[in-house]
Amino acid sequence: MFYAVLLSCISNSGALMLPRSSYVLSDVQLTLLDWMVHVPLGVLLLAAFLAGALCLYLVAVVSARRDRRAIQRLRMRVEELEHMAMSMRAPSGPLPVAPPIVPMPGMPNPLQVMQPFHD
Repeated sequence: MFYAVLLSCISNSGALMLPRSSYVLSDVQLTLLDWMVHVPLGVLLLAAFLAGALCLYLVAVVSARRDRRAIQRLRMRVEELEHMAMSMRAPSGPLPVAPPIVPMPGMPNPLQVMQPFHD
């Protein structure tokens, strides 16, 4: 369904642009400093689109390189912290059989055998 709607939108927009295609083929004068060139408007628009895409690509490449360097620094920091954590870890030995039980005031001692309730 999505592709059918997309195809109809593209064909309708193309049909609407046919009467205006003469504007795209018309020549325009491009002047840069002292240099003048006559170029079809469609070629000029395509060149502007490609120049914008190239600028966007260059900005994305620079940003990706910066992100890659930041990720590498963070990975090195994580490895450093992992080594520090491993060196600070207490030496592992046999665990005690049972931890000491601290009685809570008002509560019966859990090690005592509970007596059944008698009436």
